Amino acid sequence: MTARHERHTPQSRRQFLLGHYDAGTRTFRAGLLLGLLLPLLPVALLVRFSGLDFEDHHHVLSSVVISVTGLVLYAGFLDSLRLAASRPRFLREWRGWATFLTLNLAATVLGLVVGGELGLEAVMAAGLFCVALHRGIHGLMRSRLFDGRPALALGATFIMIIGLGSIFLWLSPRALAPGRQLSLVDAIFTATSATCVTGLEVVPTVETFSPFGQGIVLLLIQLGGLGIMTLGTFLVLSSGHRMGVSDRAMVRASMNLESAHSLSGLMTAILLFTISFELIGALCLLPWFVGGEHPFFGAVFHSISAFCNAGFALDTQSFIPHSSSWTFNGIVMVLITAGGLGFTVLSEVFRRLRMRLEGKRLPPMSLHSRIVLSLSLALVLIAAVGFYFLERDASLAGKSAGESVLASLFQSVSARTAGFATVPFSGEGGMSQAGRFMLIPFMLIGASPGSTGGGIKTVTFMVLVLAIISEMRRRRNAEAMGRRIADSIVKQAGAVVMIYALTLFGALLALLISEGDAFRLNELLFEAVSAIGTVGFSCGVSTSPELSDFGKLVFVALMFAGRVGPLTLVLFAASNRVPAAIDYPEERVIIG
Repeated sequence: MTARHERHTPQSRRQFLLGHYDAGTRTFRAGLLLGLLLPLLPVALLVRFSGLDFEDHHHVLSSVVISVTGLVLYAGFLDSLRLAASRPRFLREWRGWATFLTLNLAATVLGLVVGGELGLEAVMAAGLFCVALHRGIHGLMRSRLFDGRPALALGATFIMIIGLGSIFLWLSPRALAPGRQLSLVDAIFTATSATCVTGLEVVPTVETFSPFGQGIVLLLIQLGGLGIMTLGTFLVLSSGHRMGVSDRAMVRASMNLESAHSLSGLMTAILLFTISFELIGALCLLPWFVGGEHPFFGAVFHSISAFCNAGFALDTQSFIPHSSSWTFNGIVMVLITAGGLGFTVLSEVFRRLRMRLEGKRLPPMSLHSRIVLSLSLALVLIAAVGFYFLERDASLAGKSAGESVLASLFQSVSARTAGFATVPFSGEGGMSQAGRFMLIPFMLIGASPGSTGGGIKTVTFMVLVLAIISEMRRRRNAEAMGRRIADSIVKQAGAVVMIYALTLFGALLALLISEGDAFRLNELLFEAVSAIGTVGFSCGVSTSPELSDFGKLVFVALMFAGRVGPLTLVLFAASNRVPAAIDYPEERVIIG
């Protein structure tokens, strides 16, 4: 049979329509039907679940699109399994897809039993959304436009997710609580704050959004906390696709990783750590939400929000009602700290614990982990002591010594980009100006590289401190713990801090021009630092009705810049530039 006739066999026609799993490139090639249906899926989801007043035949058509897309996806997998030379080997090689489809099928049946036809469609739609996200990120990572431009792809992906979240929050009546309305600017602000895991609010989340809308906010928090590229990379790796150099660079940019060595193992560790901490955290927090309307959802929401350092709470007072509970505060602080240390540090700590339990000899801990752990502990203690002494006669007035110590520790941990509060930051009985000002440098330093938090990062701060010390000691290089830090790292740290400072200065100037008559300088400064550090602490500026739409958009830009990272913003301009071939002669200039 000739090659021309082979292309028209029943097998080839099925693969053309349904898609197939290519063993050569180790990736799933979508067929014609799936390629046509996936772009229609977001529209179908909006029509079916948004609550907008569409005609009945529009709902029927959207249900057909969702159902047919799911059937085509399963049919393509089963057809490839049937044609595989060795089915056990096929299932091993495509265990990611096999596990995902099996779990989705089980969840779909559960949805049918619990919620009927609508429950079945909702669960199926959630699974298909994951598939569409996987295919979209896969196409983004391999497109010519973003090839070799990891920073551009990272920023574009965050903008895409923020845009989709804004549309669903703005256009979906089902996302809003009864009698509530949401402007487009407020929807963009909320979606950006959730995706960039900031926690600033222009409208109260618990009062403005329905459980469906709160679920959208939670999804944006999870995507932003893990990093869009991290989730996409795991899906690509789980499907057996091998990543190229540009793909790995994109992941390094999203996670602030120095090397892509053992990237597959790191992605697995990230999801395992995340699922473990968030699930255990939700179970530990559950007793405080029993008796509410949706206790398990409340526990899961706050566990994910804490681990992702998002700062969103389903209470207008944040965690002030739980300010005296050592257990509740301790659980939240552990979640915040675990999410803020960084996945590479957590992985190394758990690996060393396992080796110790097995009686193996421990290798020296990496310089990165030693800096992160030691500096994080020092910052927490320094901030807690400073907060305690500055706020004794302000926000801590009337509290016992134990409650004051607990509140100081919690605010110290939360200031490192989490944004939860157990004391009021404004109004009667709120924090003093000195206390708020003291927290600003800790908010700017933020969490650690590769973590869910923001800020300039602990290692960046430490590198600059070490560079200053080495210059004062007349040493050629920055040194720490018997190791020399490369000059390129020092330059990157300086670039991060400089861009942070310039971005903050420009945004603060814009806020003073537009909002200077309504708010004081110290209030705008605190709120701007909270936004760019993706912290979420607020002294009342973002929730004030006097804040203009322009001011809200300035905060949106600050949150986006703080999450994407100043170093990534530098890469936007520097992508694909060839280093200068000319090495100019050196000449000294006067400093100071």
